[in-house]
Amino acid sequence: MKIYLSLSCAMVIAITTGCTTINNDKSNLSKSSQDNSKQVAESAEIAIQQITGELKLKDALEAAELVSPILSVAKYKIEAAEAAISQADSFSNPSFKVGGDNFSGQGDKRGTENMSKTIGISQKIEFWGKRDKRVSYAKQKYSIAELEFNEAKIAIEKKVKLAFLSVYYAQEKEALALKAFDIVKKNYDAVLKRIKSGEISSVQANKIKIELASANIALTRSKRNLKTSRKNLVSLWGSKIANFAKVSDFSTEFFDDLKMEDYKSYLKAHPTVLKLQTIIEQEKASLAINEAKKYPDVTISGGLKKDNESDNESYFVGVSIPIPIFNWYSGDVKVSEANIKKADAEKTKTLLDIEKDLEICYDEIISAKQELDIFENDIIPAAEASYQAVAKAFKVGEQSFLNLLDTQHTLIKAKKTKLDMFLEYQKLIIKLNAIVGK
Repeated sequence: MKIYLSLSCAMVIAITTGCTTINNDKSNLSKSSQDNSKQVAESAEIAIQQITGELKLKDALEAAELVSPILSVAKYKIEAAEAAISQADSFSNPSFKVGGDNFSGQGDKRGTENMSKTIGISQKIEFWGKRDKRVSYAKQKYSIAELEFNEAKIAIEKKVKLAFLSVYYAQEKEALALKAFDIVKKNYDAVLKRIKSGEISSVQANKIKIELASANIALTRSKRNLKTSRKNLVSLWGSKIANFAKVSDFSTEFFDDLKMEDYKSYLKAHPTVLKLQTIIEQEKASLAINEAKKYPDVTISGGLKKDNESDNESYFVGVSIPIPIFNWYSGDVKVSEANIKKADAEKTKTLLDIEKDLEICYDEIISAKQELDIFENDIIPAAEASYQAVAKAFKVGEQSFLNLLDTQHTLIKAKKTKLDMFLEYQKLIIKLNAIVGK
């Protein structure tokens, strides 16, 4: 009997030691994973800081995705879900038991001389495919984690594109402000010459000075806005300094001239839609698990029994089955059935909301595109031609100073309006691509 007890103690020590080793290994792996993530983030920042020329959108996207804390969380959820599959596929552990009877009683049962000692193990055996059902549930959870990662990636891409567009818009706004300042400066010089020659009144000098000061303020403001937008962009990959000279042309984000039904077909592969469908499948897997709980598992046991009085040893075996009298898990089954209906309703509602947003965004893009085309093809050329004609006539005294200021205002305002419309148009395209998951 001492041998059996010694073996039992050894098993307990081995299991305890093994668990400690496993926990240490997991801790080391977790620390190693965090160190690797930090190294990747630092490498990404160093790589993008080395870009001193033109920054391309793909480089900004790659850098932001590498260091995004949102994506890091989503990646760890995938790792956890993968580990859960392995755990769900595990068998239940056997139970070790040691016992004794027929001691400390009365008569010949007094003391421990007639004591019977038992040592054995028991093992629960699951039926009705319960382990497979747990694995199925865990796999659905893993799929959801992957789809949530794709959702997060789309959100990050949208955020980077909007920040990148903001820098591009600020660059164009600064260039436009500089051109406007040059135009006003040339007119200012021309007016001073006309005043000196006595062709126009010196009172007109105050007006052109105001125009020049306003143009200078607009240029200063545009430079400040550009600096701010550059900082906002680099902050997305954890940097504080923008070493790049400028961002690349953002007009590559074109609108695909497709029908609404074509865009709606993209929704079938959208991570959000797929996730909602997977949640329904997960709830169905949960229902299968709860329904299987109604059927009891069998626990078998066996071991060795030794009688002190006769010094004889014998074996024992046993089987135990829970009697499902009080708990048929009907409540858990009803919860799962309700969750399936709830998940299906949420999918329907979300899909309707996405389609509504898609239709609104699509109509706004069509309208914005038409307005932008009118400005590019009609208004801007007309304003440019009108200004050039008046400016040329003003030099030879055929146009008044007020007409020159008026056409100058019209041209600058038209170009600013076109740039603002371009910004809104591109924002809508970014929004549309995010809606359909492109």
